[in-house]
Amino acid sequence: MKLLGQPISSMYLWTVVLLIAIVSVSSYVQNTFPLTVIVAVAAALLIETAIVKIDLRSRLRLPLSAIITGMLIGIIAPYNAPISLVIVAVSIAMLSKFFIKFKSNIIFNPAAMGLLIALAAFGLGDSWWASGSYLLGSFIISPAILLAIAAYSARRLHASLSFITATIIIVALAGNVQASLAGLDALLFSVNFLFAFIMIADPKTSPAKPAEQTAYGAAMALLVFALGAYGMHYAFLVALLIGNMSYAAYRNRYRFLPARAGVKISHVGTPRAQHTGSGKMDTVTLT
Repeated sequence: MKLLGQPISSMYLWTVVLLIAIVSVSSYVQNTFPLTVIVAVAAALLIETAIVKIDLRSRLRLPLSAIITGMLIGIIAPYNAPISLVIVAVSIAMLSKFFIKFKSNIIFNPAAMGLLIALAAFGLGDSWWASGSYLLGSFIISPAILLAIAAYSARRLHASLSFITATIIIVALAGNVQASLAGLDALLFSVNFLFAFIMIADPKTSPAKPAEQTAYGAAMALLVFALGAYGMHYAFLVALLIGNMSYAAYRNRYRFLPARAGVKISHVGTPRAQHTGSGKMDTVTLT
């Protein structure tokens, strides 16, 4: 079964539906109109469609990834941000997506790149206004925790859970938080679930292997905490872009190795040695 041309199990479709849900809930609770989200999505769709139409090699279709980028920009920027800021952020994000690549692979999360430059240029902070927690009676709820479904669909749940676990441990140790159910509840819902389940779990810029995901998520938690502790503005965005760049370098590490005499590198991946009948290795194939 398909919806909007995408399988029901599509990570992009799940992400769009869940982001719409948390924006709707947050807008209702905060009594705000999500104008920045609407403008950002419209701008992202127009710019990506224009780029795809110019590039005759690409097939025109509903760009769900552009919708996601636009929604993230509208959610992370202040809800009352100038429209000009939103358009600048979206434009930079789309240019980053299509033109900042290595061997056809996207290096940076487009929304993070666009937001960091635009927010710094306009002198505004990142708000993450639709990713907060709310008090419902005597319970704390966070609609953004539902985004775990999107991370699962993207097969990046290990990275997200690793980030959340490491964040809770780091904050608890740094703040000397007493072990209690109330303390754990407060720590859990202080986590930025939008960052954990969407930004870190971006399949284009994060590891696929579970072990690498776990290391990546924990490293991101340490980096976010370190940057925040030193008063770095846009700690989440800066940490994500550093993580993206580090993973891109790791993913393409074999491409930078000089070929030795008698050694041929055919393509990137896990090293496998091929031997001749004489017992000497004459080719290294990276598959």
